[in-house]
Amino acid sequence: MRILLIYWDLTMGGVQHMTTKMANELSARGHEVTIAVAFRAPLEEPYSIDPSVRVVDFDTTRVRHFFLSLRKLMQLNRFDVMFSATTVPNMVAVLARLTSFTRSPLVVSERDNPKEGFKALKSRSERLVWRLKPLLYRGASQIVCVSTPLADALAHFTGIPREKIQVIHNPAEPEGDFVNSSVPHPWLAESSEIPVVIAAGRMHPQKDFPMLVTSFAALLKRRQARLIILGDGPERANVEAAITGCGIWDNVLLPGTQKDIMPWLVHADLFVMSSLFEGFGNVLVQALAAGLRIVSTDCPDGPSEVLEGGRYGRLTPVGDVGAMATAMDEALGEVRDSLRQVSRARDFSVSTIVGRYEKLFQSLGD
Repeated sequence: MRILLIYWDLTMGGVQHMTTKMANELSARGHEVTIAVAFRAPLEEPYSIDPSVRVVDFDTTRVRHFFLSLRKLMQLNRFDVMFSATTVPNMVAVLARLTSFTRSPLVVSERDNPKEGFKALKSRSERLVWRLKPLLYRGASQIVCVSTPLADALAHFTGIPREKIQVIHNPAEPEGDFVNSSVPHPWLAESSEIPVVIAAGRMHPQKDFPMLVTSFAALLKRRQARLIILGDGPERANVEAAITGCGIWDNVLLPGTQKDIMPWLVHADLFVMSSLFEGFGNVLVQALAAGLRIVSTDCPDGPSEVLEGGRYGRLTPVGDVGAMATAMDEALGEVRDSLRQVSRARDFSVSTIVGRYEKLFQSLGD
């Protein structure tokens, strides 16, 4: 099959990582794969793309130019199926398909809670565009969500019948021999007797890292521990201010964005997610693959499904500092069952998830 994957960019990020994994696996299965993006990473590509995968870079940061270039690509090529991910690329892909008069089926993949995403928008123009989602998504051949609660939320937000929305999880299980990776920081050495709590993600209000810092400060009143937060972003100053306000810089490390977080995870003791909302929570699967104990907020929409309602990690109310501190303390005190965690991560393997997408694509391309 000739498959077109559409996304906004190929910089560092969870969806970008999933896109490249999907492209590589589909190509390995014998399909002719093209990735179309508005722009690529300015320097080194953060994720490895197989040479057999064609990348079309429109070299723009403007939505209008992205739309016109994508429409032309659709007109000049006959793809058997097209796939887009996240709100803006999804809406642009629908418009480009409709105005290019291509007959190629289009699958749009929703990754974030539409209601929570709408609340986070600041400008009137952004909110106006967001309100077009219920109309434009009806122009897709198939809608896919990455978790069941997210599919339910999207159906409620758009009015699209729930039975027309399919659930396919993210191919988030990491690959490679990360178990034997070198220790990236002295705090993570086996000789260290102080447990390390680790978190990872873009420093954005959605992740609520300041709440995590405050919860960790409460944990320090109960036991010794260290906190590492991997990632960077616009919220970094607020995270640093929270650390300063709690007076815990001696126990916190902010090493910035890491191309590969697995060497950090596999040597830590506990993974914590403090998000206000998530479409899926790829990093939870990475933490499972590392065999880590896990604490996560029970936020919409993915964590509860990934952790099976608390079977594979503790779930706490969103924004509840005391509950998170208690959950971290209890998790650090329990016996670590790495084999159980790793087994759960395999449910989200690239082979398993891409196999489901391949079956969907073939059904639409027939």
